[in-house]
Amino acid sequence: MRFSFSTVYTTIFANTALFLLAACLMRSKAFRNRKGYKFLAILLALSVCRLMIPLEFTFTKTLRLPKGPSLFISAFHHTLFYIAGYSVTPLTLLGIIWISGIIIQFSRLVNECINTGKYIRKCGWEVTKEPRYASTLAQILREKGKEADIRIYKMQGINSPMLCGLTSPRILLPNRLRLTDRELYFVLSHETAHYFHCDLLLKYILRLISVLYWWNPVCYFLRRRADLLFEMRIDDKIAGAEPTTAAAYMECLFHVLQNASDVSPPGSMYITLGRRNLDDLKKRFEILMYKAPRHYEPLHAVLTIAALGLCLYSYLFTWEAAYTSPEFDSIYTPFTDENTYFIDNGDGSYDIYLYGEYWFKTDSLEYYPDKIPIYHSKEEFTNEIDN
Repeated sequence: MRFSFSTVYTTIFANTALFLLAACLMRSKAFRNRKGYKFLAILLALSVCRLMIPLEFTFTKTLRLPKGPSLFISAFHHTLFYIAGYSVTPLTLLGIIWISGIIIQFSRLVNECINTGKYIRKCGWEVTKEPRYASTLAQILREKGKEADIRIYKMQGINSPMLCGLTSPRILLPNRLRLTDRELYFVLSHETAHYFHCDLLLKYILRLISVLYWWNPVCYFLRRRADLLFEMRIDDKIAGAEPTTAAAYMECLFHVLQNASDVSPPGSMYITLGRRNLDDLKKRFEILMYKAPRHYEPLHAVLTIAALGLCLYSYLFTWEAAYTSPEFDSIYTPFTDENTYFIDNGDGSYDIYLYGEYWFKTDSLEYYPDKIPIYHSKEEFTNEIDN
């Protein structure tokens, strides 16, 4: 396995293609209503996997980019200046910026988690053992056939019911929200379903991905779409089977959002039942009211295979620059027969070594000095030096 600049931009291109497909399908009302959100969830999962594993494997084949993109990419590999004998390239500077951004974003995430815990301790009080909440929660856990140490808090200053706490799950209920027994059942069912489906864990994974790739707007799109997909999936689980249940559940959702405030706790590491977003609420209602005919399922299968094929293609082939800009060579890199040598790969390409270190690959030696030696293998160069 190998990590390189080429694997990074191959990953970016693959995820961009997946998200363009997701964005186009998400705009289709008909597709969403035919349970297309399940396919969109697969797209997001593939994107997360591709972002988490930006590597080149032994079976990966290298494809050469055209001259234009190669000129642009090669500019990032050329020396700008030297510090203590080390070559500093634009890619080096970008790496420093990238790592600095990761440190800053991770610090913000830690602060969010700390501040959320402080906010709950300051503005909330536990009601888990109160008869009304205890009996409803116990009923839900019996119906699900599961056991969990989930605590319930009443909170001041939150906009809607929410789930937080990765290792110690807590359901937070707005203090001013008045719920009937059936509405309370729906709310607690919704939040416990998030917990048992590991949605909060997935949200943390997505956040860590956005920490690592903080400069990539695709990650922020992924987080926003994932939140809606989480809600659609749980809505369908709770109320998608029976029209009367769906109607009562939608009435509960509307009641919760109608009474929601614009205030939310610090941070974002929680899953909320709903926000004051009428467009998202409309999409959720459409899913509950629509029953998808079975003959649309093959379409989802075909799209899923296509998405898997795109993801697999990005691992089978990596695009690399095939051309080196002579302008950068002459300005920034002092290639001479004393510090440089070429390795002929036998396929028309050459590996360039500068000061004994691999530099990059080129398909043309036209712009390099004629006196630079050419070898057919690294061993041939080593043997000549030894002799």
